[in-house]
Amino acid sequence: MKFKYLMFAGFALICLLLGGCGHVKNAKQLHKYANRTYGKCELVSKTETEEKTEIVLIDELQGFEYKVVSQMGDINIDGTSFGSLPSTSDTFSKSLKEYVLSEVRPDIDKLCSNYNATYDPTYDALGKFTLTSPNTEANGVSLVEAAGKLFQDYNLEHRMDKMTLSVEYDDKWYDENYTHKDTGNAEEDYMYLGADKSELKHIGSVKLPNCIFRDKETETVDLFIENAQCISSKSKYLRKETKPFSETGISLDRVAQTYYNPYPKSMSDTVTFYYFEVEGKEYYICDFEDVETYSWYTNYKDVFPKS
Repeated sequence: MKFKYLMFAGFALICLLLGGCGHVKNAKQLHKYANRTYGKCELVSKTETEEKTEIVLIDELQGFEYKVVSQMGDINIDGTSFGSLPSTSDTFSKSLKEYVLSEVRPDIDKLCSNYNATYDPTYDALGKFTLTSPNTEANGVSLVEAAGKLFQDYNLEHRMDKMTLSVEYDDKWYDENYTHKDTGNAEEDYMYLGADKSELKHIGSVKLPNCIFRDKETETVDLFIENAQCISSKSKYLRKETKPFSETGISLDRVAQTYYNPYPKSMSDTVTFYYFEVEGKEYYICDFEDVETYSWYTNYKDVFPKS
């Protein structure tokens, strides 16, 4: 019965896509969506056609303008058109960041002057500071924590929770501390000269709302905590341990050979186990990708087989 239902649901979805049915939302519907999603707002203007509805709103809590749009989008598969379907998008997060940045920018510029740094608002959720050499890690910590508090003052109703602000060294610091060598191995050269360079320059970050400095190790732990929360909202972080890959009990065939992340190549290579607890039982997530799930390897299903 379940199989028949899934087949019917899949067939219905294909018919929906191929039929390209649906209509754009009207201005009243979009206004209702914005109120429900982001809080009370005032309608400034609206433009409605058969293909597109766009409204401009003013957020009542913080006074900035943003747009909400409903429009028809073409469905193309292998170069063949199968009609169109409606979609809804908005500029709330982008407009909120632009508003807050306009408010704090004078103080951000002062911090850059005090700590001999530059600021790029386009990087990361809230931007990135780059220390101008010569400089110190301590300056980077103080700078990013002070800047984080400026943004936090405008984090009303926790709208910017989990947004991050980072700090790194500049290229001169990197050139003075690391020697460039052509290893002759394309993968290693990419890691060393590309992604790895960014990692080596990176100092740390702060995350709203607490704005406490996170070094690279803490950032990594936070990454796995967020992943665990996606697996189960009841997950509680316990500890991390470094062990041989063989301790996972799986074969190397399960390891995704990613160019952007180091991975174990032998049973004796070490990996990091991040342990979590759910309802009194422990499970772990490891720092390599599983080819069967296209995500970090975890034994969660072994511990909770019915989940």
